[in-house]
Amino acid sequence: MKKIIEFIPFHLLKQLSNDIMLIVPFYHSVTDAPGIHLKNLYKVKTETIFEKDINFLLKHYQPVSLLDVKNHINGSKPLTKKSFLLTFDDGLRECYDVIYPTLKKQGIPAVFFINTGFVDNKELFYRFKTSLLIENLKTSSNSLKKEISIKYFNKTFSSDTTLVNELLSINYNNKQLLDNIALTTNTDFNHYLNQYKPFMSLSMIKELYENNFDIGSHSVDHPDFSILDDKQKIWQIKNSIEYLKENNVFSNVLSFPFADYFIKQDFYNFIFSETKLDLCFGTSGLKKENDKRIIQRINFEKDTTLAKHIFKEKISKYFIKSLIKKNITDRT
Repeated sequence: MKKIIEFIPFHLLKQLSNDIMLIVPFYHSVTDAPGIHLKNLYKVKTETIFEKDINFLLKHYQPVSLLDVKNHINGSKPLTKKSFLLTFDDGLRECYDVIYPTLKKQGIPAVFFINTGFVDNKELFYRFKTSLLIENLKTSSNSLKKEISIKYFNKTFSSDTTLVNELLSINYNNKQLLDNIALTTNTDFNHYLNQYKPFMSLSMIKELYENNFDIGSHSVDHPDFSILDDKQKIWQIKNSIEYLKENNVFSNVLSFPFADYFIKQDFYNFIFSETKLDLCFGTSGLKKENDKRIIQRINFEKDTTLAKHIFKEKISKYFIKSLIKKNITDRT
């Protein structure tokens, strides 16, 4: 199917999604030299490929601000042309060093979703710890790998790949295991955090906000909400919002870390009521919501693939799902 899609001109595929006026791509980082904290997790777009993505979007869609989107959703000023809103998750340093100057130069609005627990490099995201451990193990002895396997996973692994996959499976609820393994491997997370400084500082975030870029919540420390109870979910949301409000850098929006497909409408209604958020964002791609305040976003970080090819695939899948009424999120 992918090979067939490649031969179809984009303007023809675009017509298959005529009912979608707004697309919302999301990225995490853009850099020609990804740090070790990202290296073993996902591919990062280079600056050249990111510029190609932007040029593609500008050719086929008009850039809009978060305010434009809010006005479109509340009906006060509907969008008249197919549009895009750029978003960036996790508050990484490259948002300030690379993305911010690129977008500012071209006058393209964007929303930056911040994990408030990581601001000023106070803490290292547990997934980044995993990446550092994987990198360290690449040059570790077989005896050390065996020690880790037995001591922390109660088994031996047939290959390094199996051990890596086991490390990648460590989730938010058992993230302490990563700190324990770090002690065994002499991996110094704090040294890396202080030396590399992978996250933006509060002053950087304030500069973005003062230059008309929007700031939203992405939780405190990026847990997988699917394994949290409602009390934990609410704490993550309310505390991150409170921090941003206290520092006068909040645009009244939230994006759920990882995903939101499992969030029921009742919980969404509670959150909208309690926090007075204007919009919430997910990561399910081209998908409709019965609640217009919930907007799904498209992952534009699929390997190093150009946005054009990613979006072609997404439109094709959206069209097929729409034929069988599977293009709307079920939150019952």
